[in-house]
Amino acid sequence: MAHHPQPSVDPLPEEAPLLEVVATPPALSHWHQPRDAAGAYVEVARRELPALTSLRFFAALYVVVHHLINEGLLYSQGENADRGATWYLAWGTQGHVGVTFFFVLSGFILAWCYHRAFSTPDPERRRATTRRFLAARFARVWPLHAVMFALFVPLALLKVGASASGLFTTAWQGALNLTLLHAWVPWGGSDGISDTFNAPSWTLSCEALFYVLFPALAALLVHRLRWGVAQLALLAAGSWVLLGGVALAAGSLDRGDWLVRVFPAVRLTDFVVGVAIGLIVVQGTQRATLEGRPARPERSSRVWTLIEAAVLAATCLSPLVWALAASHVLPSTLGTSWFHLPAITAAILVVALERGAISRRLLALRPLVWLGEISYALYLVHLFLVLGAYRAGVYDVFGTWGTSLLLVAGSIAVAAVVHERFEKPARARLVARLTPRRP
Repeated sequence: MAHHPQPSVDPLPEEAPLLEVVATPPALSHWHQPRDAAGAYVEVARRELPALTSLRFFAALYVVVHHLINEGLLYSQGENADRGATWYLAWGTQGHVGVTFFFVLSGFILAWCYHRAFSTPDPERRRATTRRFLAARFARVWPLHAVMFALFVPLALLKVGASASGLFTTAWQGALNLTLLHAWVPWGGSDGISDTFNAPSWTLSCEALFYVLFPALAALLVHRLRWGVAQLALLAAGSWVLLGGVALAAGSLDRGDWLVRVFPAVRLTDFVVGVAIGLIVVQGTQRATLEGRPARPERSSRVWTLIEAAVLAATCLSPLVWALAASHVLPSTLGTSWFHLPAITAAILVVALERGAISRRLLALRPLVWLGEISYALYLVHLFLVLGAYRAGVYDVFGTWGTSLLLVAGSIAVAAVVHERFEKPARARLVARLTPRRP
């Protein structure tokens, strides 16, 4: 199989080797890891996960479809459009499910790639590693966010005109947006100020919290507690239960929808679930290696192929099930993440195991992996094109469906150029500038 880059990861400079020879393999338990620092989380050959990279594209495309449907309905039916009139409208307007997928996948990938980086007992080395990690994460997300913010500034100024109060509001909202703090503010519209400027960027405010907390979380689970598979599974389940409790309580609050959909501290539960299942897969790979078994079977299994198909279908159908059935029974705040989280978690876990033909062949196709690689750029640039087409009257020329198809193709094309010409070079330069070289 052709070489594929790690999904959504910027490896730390001077990372620990991927393979360590262990003279005496530690006895692994489902409940805890060995207490000695040398025996816990023995590093094994870390395989690449191209299938998860491919899934990133489909999650980003779902968000694109969500915004296209909203703008298309606004054009064709106006502000009072019926977003549940057909099954495909009901499905398409649940694009927030793609965000939940990204949050869980972010936790999984960071745990998969960096679980050993923060397990050193040396505090100074751990602090240095944390600084390099945060620099790499900042370089990954902020440059393109800053560029898209600058493109949206004229639109924001046109909206408020010459009003002094409007300019002041735009200024402080812009400052929070640029510093990735805008998802923390509940005041403003129904979603706080999270949808100001480039609306999809509110998720980066959540990701910033995840990145800041991950080194401590990884050190706690790997270095301090040394939790095994069973305990990590309980952590994932407990996070889901906690999220459900918060969502139920939020149903009676004025800002309840903002609390469960946007507030970074609540969305942290999605990330923790991802970290937990990422460490579960790490331990499974570790156990197989130490016992002399292949972590990834040589051939795909028909049974696992069916399992992969089932969990991916469940993930795709959960927004439709919610929109058409569950939303009429359960409180609406449960539909932001809680309802969809089990299917998303199962899909990421099963695809990461790479036991079936879908993960090993279909999702490993180079074109799909490439689309996954440009998914971050696609996620950030598409709304500017969608709004631009609406304001320029493109919908009047090509209609709703024609414009939507053009915008999907155009967004992918622009994202590809932005990824290669700006995102990658800017990330490399910023990492070099922020990461001090060792003497």
